Amino acid sequence: MRGLRQPGPLRTDRTSSGVRAMFRLMAFAIALATVLPGAVSWAEEPLVYERVVTAPGTRSQGVRGVLYGEDGSPMDVPAGTGVDAPLGRFRSVACDNPWSVCGLIREDMLTWIGEHPINAVHSGPTAFRVYRVSGADEPPAWRGVLFEGDAALPEEPAPGLTAMGAFRPGAPLSADAPWSGWIPESWRAAWPSEPVEPAPAAGDTSWRFVEIMGAAVPDGAHATLSFTGEGRISGEAGCNAFSGRYEPIGDRAAFMAVGYTKMMCYGVDLGVGNAVQSVLAEAHRAAVESGELRLVAADGRLLARLVPFAP
Repeated sequence: MRGLRQPGPLRTDRTSSGVRAMFRLMAFAIALATVLPGAVSWAEEPLVYERVVTAPGTRSQGVRGVLYGEDGSPMDVPAGTGVDAPLGRFRSVACDNPWSVCGLIREDMLTWIGEHPINAVHSGPTAFRVYRVSGADEPPAWRGVLFEGDAALPEEPAPGLTAMGAFRPGAPLSADAPWSGWIPESWRAAWPSEPVEPAPAAGDTSWRFVEIMGAAVPDGAHATLSFTGEGRISGEAGCNAFSGRYEPIGDRAAFMAVGYTKMMCYGVDLGVGNAVQSVLAEAHRAAVESGELRLVAADGRLLARLVPFAP
């Protein structure tokens, strides 16, 4: 094997072997810095909070949250207890099984938990970590980093709806809480210093799909989407009906827990039904422009155009 030597007399030149060891150590440090840019800076920035997906990609998938104290150790908080932290109000949730959402979870996330299939197989980031990037004697400033395994994700494009919720890049929470990197969208909506406008699609409105993935919807095809003021949605996807929930965050969209009837569709209805399901699964933004409702993916692609109709 490369690097092995035949047995021979012991070397007594300790100085030369020490120099070689020093050079090997320097080369390893340089290689590590090259492969992991930013790892040193993150190590220097105190880890404040992390939300980690457990058993990712399986039906046992869950999420666990951990808050870290000023000494850098995880906080041990009894289940059911609330905690006021610089990042907001958290509550301790018991880890009863591997597929639960547990640990210290921000209270705005607790509502989200009951409406999302956490143990569904999601692609995307498997950890979210928040670092404090300001000094101990300075006003707090934060950086959020999303990880896929050990690799940090770039700040574009947005990963869409994940097992840990929806995220968006950049933009400070407020003038008093500067933020860089990724941030959960629900944190921005719940932050009192920054009001969020209601989504333009919220309210009692009904829409008909006229274009999906750049193709016109055939006349007579069943493809509709209705919103109510209670956060519910319903509609038609080909010969099947659907219903679910809609979570508006600014002009963002989160279509969740969408269930479909199971009629056997044929022809045009089959293609339109599959297309509607794909759009609702991928949509990340809902905006009304020029009288149309437009559903947009996280990477900016226009998924569908809809026009108002009276059901």
